[in-house]
Amino acid sequence: MNAIDELMAMFRAREELMIVRNIHTLCTRFVAVWLFVMLSSALACAQASPLPNLAGRWTGFLPTGASEGDSTETVEQNPGDPSRLTFRNAGGSVSRGHFLNATTVVADDWQGGLRGTLENNNRTIRWANSTSWSRSASAGFGLPNLAGRWTGFLPTGASEGNSTETVEQSPSDPNRLTFRNAGGSVSRGHFLNATTVIADDWQGGLRGTLENNNRTIRWANSTSWSR
Repeated sequence: MNAIDELMAMFRAREELMIVRNIHTLCTRFVAVWLFVMLSSALACAQASPLPNLAGRWTGFLPTGASEGDSTETVEQNPGDPSRLTFRNAGGSVSRGHFLNATTVVADDWQGGLRGTLENNNRTIRWANSTSWSRSASAGFGLPNLAGRWTGFLPTGASEGNSTETVEQSPSDPNRLTFRNAGGSVSRGHFLNATTVIADDWQGGLRGTLENNNRTIRWANSTSWSR
């Protein structure tokens, strides 16, 4: 081999070496980008808020907070894709639905896409039209036991004497209450949340706040009941 052949061979070897190095660099960069994408996706999935389980029966409430009676609303949630929902109200109207995010749902076929906000540890759907749905407490959400006899007090704080008020609480659904005052007037009732009750049939939905470790019901008309 003469000097020219040796020189050509050397140039070819250098070119081949450069090609190998370029291929190695490209592969390294590709692997780095792929790893970055995969790690980013995994991190995003890990950080994403899991969607709550809304499937089951719910009770509807009017804008005043009064219960709609024995009406039952239902939510179905697709097991394969929990973001897909189906809402059915007490009147039988059905709407497709979805999660906008972990705390907001949309009923696609109602009122052009009725939005609902999840509250009270996902036990309440507060709809944009001022109505709301609440889960049946029979699912076990730790509502206090109010059943029994109570003593009524006037707005001045004076006792009403020997008057006895009573609260009945459904064993199968602790969210359902029945209030009976000393005069014999009876009202259906429910929990608005764990610290608030509503007497549906009194004064358009009389609200009561639980105080003193659930031993006092402070009514919005300034009267109160105590155990």
